[in-house]
Amino acid sequence: MGGYLAGAAASHWLVMFSFFFFFSLSLAKRHVEIANAKRATTEDVSVIGRGYRTSDAPLTLALGVSTSLLSVLIFSLYIANDMYPRGLYHHPQWLWGDVILVMMWSSRIWLFSHRGELDDDPVSFALRDPPSLLMGLAAAVVLVLAAT
Repeated sequence: MGGYLAGAAASHWLVMFSFFFFFSLSLAKRHVEIANAKRATTEDVSVIGRGYRTSDAPLTLALGVSTSLLSVLIFSLYIANDMYPRGLYHHPQWLWGDVILVMMWSSRIWLFSHRGELDDDPVSFALRDPPSLLMGLAAAVVLVLAAT
């Protein structure tokens, strides 16, 4: 939306990354709901207010983790195919640090989700989670190092 308001075209890399990354985060939230419902009963039941069943847990886990890793792959391809050739960064090799940090953070989200410990949506979790905040700070430092 910001790009549209500024009159800038959205990068196809950003659109692809965002789609898979945020789809993964939405699946993480659903997976927690399913995992919590599954702990409450041994039967295959519908999750109240959702179109999911407790037997869907393996599917939401597989889809969520795979789309998370796909977003990291797209981010990597963006750096290799767009950032290096363009020369926008003085030291683009630092950007690989952000790839690692995104992978670490999304893996952390899925670990907590699978354990049923992600108590809220992943974004609000990240804003209260000290390791997530530290990874966000590290990602900002990496961007500065790449730019200077």
